[in-house]
Amino acid sequence: FIKTEMLEGLFHSSADPVTAEREITSKHPVNRLASPEEVANAAVFLLGEESSFITGIAMAVDGGYSAR
Repeated sequence: FIKTEMLEGLFHSSADPVTAEREITSKHPVNRLASPEEVANAAVFLLGEESSFITGIAMAVDGGYSAR
């Protein structure tokens, strides 16, 4: 889950926004939501010279969510 305006709207549309955010956050082993910049940083890395030998992978930028 990425902390965007859309996700914030989802939290605020629930009966208890604080609990809704806490429940989603707790699903990530890093115990927080990602920022859009963190996702962008992964894309920039893959576009850069540092990743020139990386091919054919799926990189999960999910704070460990998919590893649970």
